[in-house]
Amino acid sequence: KQWYQRRVAITVGGNISPGPCADVFKGSLFFPDVQRTSEMMELPYKPLKDFEKSVFIKGSLPTQKTLAACQILYPDYMEQLTRQSWLGLYSHDMDMTDKGNILQFAEAAQIPDVDKLLEFSVGNEAKQQLISNTTEAL
Repeated sequence: KQWYQRRVAITVGGNISPGPCADVFKGSLFFPDVQRTSEMMELPYKPLKDFEKSVFIKGSLPTQKTLAACQILYPDYMEQLTRQSWLGLYSHDMDMTDKGNILQFAEAAQIPDVDKLLEFSVGNEAKQQLISNTTEAL
């Protein structure tokens, strides 16, 4: 959550995100942050083949909405789903926007009703939860 709060603060503060920024110093801080997060959370990290495409072009909105839905429906599974999502992106270089991959993350997290979670994630309540989380992070 701390990394997310920092990321939101950067965006809302009018700063350019470290990826496309011409300032090499700012961009150079991102990868060590991801590596430190990997070590702190005890999750393996492998650099993405196409970082810019995965993170800045495709993004992770469907996964974020699924996490927001999980926060509402299955809060006890939130950490495990977050970990599985991390592993998918930063260990296996999986597409975070692909519904099949999101399904795989949810199954690996042992979500009780994966279909219900995925259906709920495309609804307004999950979207509002994500907005609320973003606002809280600010």
